[in-house]
Amino acid sequence: MLSLVKLIYERIYRRAGAPEDLPWHRTEPWPMLVRALERRTRKGRALDVGCGTGTHSVYLAKQGYEVTSLDFVARALELTRERARAENVELDAVQANALEWRPATRFDVILDSGCLHGLAMRADRERYREQVLEWLADDGDYVLVHFAPLHRLDWRPIGPRRIERGRILALFSPELCELAHDAHVESAALPMGPRIKLGEYWFERNRQR
Repeated sequence: MLSLVKLIYERIYRRAGAPEDLPWHRTEPWPMLVRALERRTRKGRALDVGCGTGTHSVYLAKQGYEVTSLDFVARALELTRERARAENVELDAVQANALEWRPATRFDVILDSGCLHGLAMRADRERYREQVLEWLADDGDYVLVHFAPLHRLDWRPIGPRRIERGRILALFSPELCELAHDAHVESAALPMGPRIKLGEYWFERNRQR
């Protein structure tokens, strides 16, 4: 299944002449990520899972973090490196399957705005959860941006899966607890749109366990 998803993403990247042509292109960092960084009292290592064209990787690097940009599409990492050079920042761009990747270090900040919502199988989502728990430092912050259903019948046979907030919380419970959540509706290109609801989540380790 993941190999098919990868082929789809590779095709989308080939057809895009520039990052602005991608249906998920974004120029500003997610507000929840900004909030999470503002609370932190020290810098450290940051992981951008499903980094795409590197908007958030570069933002994290500019905030003083040692950044690893992870994606399974080679063209995405090429664009991330190009953006980093243009903005005069350094980062480590890694091509790997997020469900299998085993880094040598843990991360103080993890952002996922392009990985979990591409996993259709429950077993893959549970494996992804295990990976996040392995990657995240004991005092780390995990920020997730995920597609939520606009209504009960909102679904697509292809593209990002819509998952309601309760299922997201259950997936990461009890190891992680939610610090903040926000949801908003945006316009988006087909097949993702024409309108999408995005849920932004901020998690930390559950210190009550």
